Amino acid sequence: MAMDAAGQLWFTEASPGRLGRFDPATGSLTELPVPSVEGSSPALSELVIDRQGTIWFVDVGANMLGRYVPGKRAYTFFRLSLAPTSPFALTLAPTGALWFTAGNATVNYLGEMAP
Repeated sequence: MAMDAAGQLWFTEASPGRLGRFDPATGSLTELPVPSVEGSSPALSELVIDRQGTIWFVDVGANMLGRYVPGKRAYTFFRLSLAPTSPFALTLAPTGALWFTAGNATVNYLGEMAP
């Protein structure tokens, strides 16, 4: 979970794969469906919000990192070239770079997406 600049709490739902937003000021809860990518049902995990208010999340089901821009209501997906692995953790560096981990039963990776 992460809080955006407007004080709204964002979170992921693994099943069904949705982004959630809770506004504590109004008590409203919104669940946003995440599109299936290449036939894989979304299975979301992890979430960070960058300085521009963009929501980044992990889609374990599709082996991708996802980006959601709330103002545009637009999703973009980034397939990991590390197959067959699954991404499972995210963090943002002070520089704005997105760091992630991915792995499977025998190997683990650390990756970076530059801003």
